[in-house]
Amino acid sequence: MSSQRFQVVTGPDREIEVILSGEAYVKVMDRVNLSKYQVGEDHEFHGETGKVTQVRIKVPFLGRWFIIVDSGDEPEVSVEWRLLD
Repeated sequence: MSSQRFQVVTGPDREIEVILSGEAYVKVMDRVNLSKYQVGEDHEFHGETGKVTQVRIKVPFLGRWFIIVDSGDEPEVSVEWRLLD
């Protein structure tokens, strides 16, 4: 599995835009859900449920957020992300 992780402090109602060079799953989650994700437990996240090449995700509250880009069995994709006003 090819997975990349980025960290950002932002919120509330700010959007994170993620642009990829290929298809991958993009999830934005807090630290508690990141820990669950890392050990394979059920977790909550913001984002799409399928693979995307571009997505905008609104975070609901101020905090430290983790952007997970998971391309599965495919080669790692390049990632660009930014905060939108």
